[in-house]
Amino acid sequence: MFRLCLVFVNGKIGGLNRKIKMKYQVSEERYKILMSRYHEFVEGMGHPDKIPVKVFDALSQKQNEELLLIRDISAYLQKKKDNDIAKQNQTEGTAEKEEETKEPEEQKPE
Repeated sequence: MFRLCLVFVNGKIGGLNRKIKMKYQVSEERYKILMSRYHEFVEGMGHPDKIPVKVFDALSQKQNEELLLIRDISAYLQKKKDNDIAKQNQTEGTAEKEEETKEPEEQKPE
């Protein structure tokens, strides 16, 4: 078994470069196939006239369906989070307005 290590660098998040390391155990045969594709990919990077080499195999239909489901659920949860934050901000805003209206009344001399 060979260890295949992939490092992805995302854009700046919060002022920091974020690196994600993923390690997989693969067979020697699979490792050789992936590395040969990778070397072809690297060789073709400087040549825009060459057809790009796909290093990894395409996803199966089931994997694509699972990805779509994950995206749909993530979008739903993000909307829910945004709505919850908006409601919280709204209730905090009304609470602040109530406090502002109460304070001047208390300060008036009787």
